[in-house]
Amino acid sequence: MPFENPACLAYSVGLEAATICTERERLAEEYRACVDRFRVAVSVLKKLLGAEFDRAYETSERHRIAVEKARLALAQHRTEHRC
Repeated sequence: MPFENPACLAYSVGLEAATICTERERLAEEYRACVDRFRVAVSVLKKLLGAEFDRAYETSERHRIAVEKARLALAQHRTEHRC
């Protein structure tokens, strides 16, 4: 059974409001920020040639990898904490 952190479980019980998981929200915000940085890095590529393109491409690849890591962290949290 996955670890269940009561602070992470997002559900309603009777008239109680749903619990907001602050860690999930933090991970989701990090994912959004990584996607935004990647989008900007990719948009720069179409304006460059040669060595400038190569450097910008390496930067965009680092951002792409960061996006994937952030996505996986969010998915893992949601799986483990069921929120």
